[in-house]
Amino acid sequence: MRIFRKLAQLLDVDLTSTPPADGDALTFDTASSKWVPGAGGGGGGGAPTTADYLVGTANAGLSAEIVVGTSPGGELGGTWASPTVDTVHSGSSHATVQAAAEATAASALSTHASDTTGVHGIADTSALLDTGDIGSTVQARDATLDTYASIDPSANVQSVLSAADYAAIRTLLGLVIGTNVQAFDADLSTWAGLTPSAFFQTLVDDTDAATARATLGVIASLFQSGGAQAIKLDDLAAPDDNTDLNVSTTKHGLTPKLPNDATKYLDGTGAYTVPAGGSGAAVAAAATETGDQTITTGAVTAVTFSTEEYDTDGIHSTSSNTGRLIAPTGLGGKYSVVGNVRWDNSGVGSYRRVRIRVNGTAIVSEEILPVTGGFILYSHCISAQVQLAAGDYVELVVDHDKGSDLAIKGSFAPSRFSMTRDGS
Repeated sequence: MRIFRKLAQLLDVDLTSTPPADGDALTFDTASSKWVPGAGGGGGGGAPTTADYLVGTANAGLSAEIVVGTSPGGELGGTWASPTVDTVHSGSSHATVQAAAEATAASALSTHASDTTGVHGIADTSALLDTGDIGSTVQARDATLDTYASIDPSANVQSVLSAADYAAIRTLLGLVIGTNVQAFDADLSTWAGLTPSAFFQTLVDDTDAATARATLGVIASLFQSGGAQAIKLDDLAAPDDNTDLNVSTTKHGLTPKLPNDATKYLDGTGAYTVPAGGSGAAVAAAATETGDQTITTGAVTAVTFSTEEYDTDGIHSTSSNTGRLIAPTGLGGKYSVVGNVRWDNSGVGSYRRVRIRVNGTAIVSEEILPVTGGFILYSHCISAQVQLAAGDYVELVVDHDKGSDLAIKGSFAPSRFSMTRDGS
């Protein structure tokens, strides 16, 4: 609803084209369909006796004008949309004026009810708000918001309000857990409930174990041999299964825990290992022959052995090179070698000989028996200690000068050839 306080505000009144002068009255102009100022008293030259005019102020030249005045309604009661005639101007002549005024006002309001332009100098009133916009387009008034409206937020506050999440806020505030502040720990809660004594405070700030021992009055010399509180090993509690005090190549110490393996021994590095030989026993072999072997006269011949009494590390073979005893891989060292053979009965010739030969050439031991005639059984027992590298071998070789073949009689007494490793 629009309320007009001046004639110029009426939509069908034109006071611009012809500005009004004193004594003018509004007359209707059919050409422009508007009320315009004009000289009073028309209609034949005399003042009208019926209410044909609406005037802003009383005019002496009019006998029955309706004075609108400067207040809403003027001499018309009610509202501009529904004017009434006051008691002074009541009567049948004014009723017609009242009806015309009502019709004119209603028509104007209807025509201009949806106007959104040119009202009171506002170019476009469509953007104006009404009560229906409260709570959707505009914020309803709130006393708390009045408080905030008086606060000018700092740049820091604006940064916090625009942070994406709690983690970002903690970073802005310098409260990153684990970096700026301590993460919660139940143990710290326990410590927080304690009030450390002055003595405890002097202990926890000690820089090393020696300083802490001094603070506690614990002096190592008290517990060493000869000290006032010397401790014997058999007074200590049973040790646990660790290697902190084990003997090593760089320090004295205790014997390492036994491996529960009878084949292993503590070596010079502080470790339990199987000694050379692989089984924990001596490295040795003994080869035998219970058959006879024919030896050609004048020919140096290696005695062969087809069976074994023992062989710890593959020293002898019964399938190839059966006359050899070989130092095993990784087991070079000093070896004691012993050989036994027996010749067949014969008094012919001048000698019977047996030797120990290394790698097919070097003779390290020899025994010669002279022949004295008659049927005599000649037996040899020969030995030597030799230094062998891994892969070196020894043989038991024999020869004679009977002039014809002569047998080594394994069938009388088994021929035997043995080798035992004494060490490196």
